[in-house]
Amino acid sequence: MAIVAPTPVYSKDILFEMLLALALGALIGLERERRAKGIVFAGIRSFTLVTFLGYFTTFISFLVQSNLFLILTFIGIVGIAMANHYVYLQKKQKKGITTELAFIISFLIGSLIFYETNTYVVSIFSAAALTFILFLREESHRFAKRIKPIELFDALVFALLAFVILPLLPNYYIDPWNALNPRRIFFAFTLIIGISWLAYILFKIQPKRGVHLSGLIGGLISSTATTVDAVTHFKRNPKLAVLISASASSVMFFRQFLIIGLIRPDIVVYFWPLLLIGIVGTIFSHALIKIKKETKIELKSPIKFKPAFYFLIMLTLVFFISKFLLTILGSVSANLIAFFIGIPEVDAPTIAFLDAGLSTEILISSVLTISLANTLFKLSLCYIMGNREIFKEAVKPFLILIALCVIFIVNPLAARIFI
Repeated sequence: MAIVAPTPVYSKDILFEMLLALALGALIGLERERRAKGIVFAGIRSFTLVTFLGYFTTFISFLVQSNLFLILTFIGIVGIAMANHYVYLQKKQKKGITTELAFIISFLIGSLIFYETNTYVVSIFSAAALTFILFLREESHRFAKRIKPIELFDALVFALLAFVILPLLPNYYIDPWNALNPRRIFFAFTLIIGISWLAYILFKIQPKRGVHLSGLIGGLISSTATTVDAVTHFKRNPKLAVLISASASSVMFFRQFLIIGLIRPDIVVYFWPLLLIGIVGTIFSHALIKIKKETKIELKSPIKFKPAFYFLIMLTLVFFISKFLLTILGSVSANLIAFFIGIPEVDAPTIAFLDAGLSTEILISSVLTISLANTLFKLSLCYIMGNREIFKEAVKPFLILIALCVIFIVNPLAARIFI
């Protein structure tokens, strides 16, 4: 009878996981030591070691087929964190528990690395999220003080809609044209509002909210609303109004690319022209228009109950109209349909067309047509809601966006040249 040698436990994966544990621990510790003043409980070395300890004790527990060693080590880590917190509390009377919690979580991240698959997505994301939260310490406190009660209430209502109502909605079409799927429509609604809310949080966190930041983040929240606010509030300062509206209109293309990536990651790579247009538009907007004096701008919260309700109705109508017209007129009229429904808003039409079952080439052309229509609409708003001076200033940056859209609409196959 042949004797089969046992499979060796050590491999390149084990060594890589050890290095990953050390790297993630060092990342977290680097942020803690950068923030610390004077004597620090745990810096880059301590966090690196504790993350490695989490991995190493999990590995040993696997070898001996017992979790007792891992459990005892974890209890010891918690004990060290608690003891440090108590000592510093006695000395300084006032001290947060952030570093101690981060210390414990770092140990768990190290343990998690051992159990994960080759992608290590959860471990890396956990370490990155922890570092990001620690990095935004002062900013998060400022944000908590700036947030208004009504904004907090709106956010809670949104959470209720997204995490309670959405899963309960039926996931099938309720009309003969296969246009209205309640869960799909509501998912699109929560996705759009969620992106706007995250952009608004970034705006509230940033202490120096100047015109440049306002235009860029305004494009993530709503480029149309930002343009309306800019051209109506700064009629006497055309350059300021145009810089905000042109920046917001350029960032709109990044927002479209993000939405497509979240809904159709399988084809998002073919929509790289959106990124190109956004980059070129942003660069030229700031190159053509110079602002000598920085001005603070206020952006409104994207989560308001009544506007959100009206937006949901509009989203439903856009889904129905686009699918109905595509069924009646066919995909050859896709650009014409996209142009008319894309005039006031880009997010809802973009998602509706992604759900229409069109070919990639037609989708690229249709999405860019939606962007073109909305960009033309915002340029007209510079004259209608602003004045002639604002319109003259806006022509150059907006024509760059329009020209690039037309180039890729005429030849959507160009999007596949570099793919």
